[in-house]
Amino acid sequence: MVAAVAALLFAGLIYIKTMSELDTMTTTSREALVLFAENVEGVNDSLTSMKAALDTQKTLVGQNETLINELVGLRDIISRSNETMMSGIQSTSTNISESNELLASSITNGIAGELGSQTSRMIKELEALSAANAKAISEMSKTVADTKNFDRLMTNQKDIVKLLGKLSNQNTDIQRLFKERDNRVSYP
Repeated sequence: MVAAVAALLFAGLIYIKTMSELDTMTTTSREALVLFAENVEGVNDSLTSMKAALDTQKTLVGQNETLINELVGLRDIISRSNETMMSGIQSTSTNISESNELLASSITNGIAGELGSQTSRMIKELEALSAANAKAISEMSKTVADTKNFDRLMTNQKDIVKLLGKLSNQNTDIQRLFKERDNRVSYP
């Protein structure tokens, strides 16, 4: 009978110890489940941030392509304006040179009547040259207006660079979150 009581006491001790360990395992499993849920929420937040960053990056790529196309168009306009201005200056220079040659010829010949007609012709040519110069200056003013558009494009480019910097910071934050997630201890 003593052996039966001892066996019953021993069985009771084993039962109490087993229940205590089972309670500890249940608590540990609950804690692991809470940590797992937190990690899943963190990964979901990271994925949302990454999706927003990718959308921003797509937008920036589109804006960059638009800017590049506008810059190419602006470059063409500037080169055409420069060509027009150079041809106008060359024409003006040629006209002045020809006028000077005609004037020198008339003075050396000493013919007063010829000198008068040359002077009136010279005045007409100078008026034409003045008009050509006014036209060239007008075209140069248009080039200055194109420069304003170029300044606007430069401002847009700076804004894009700022946005790319922010995007880079977001990518760094996402990488840091992934590293923190990988460094956490997981429970079985």
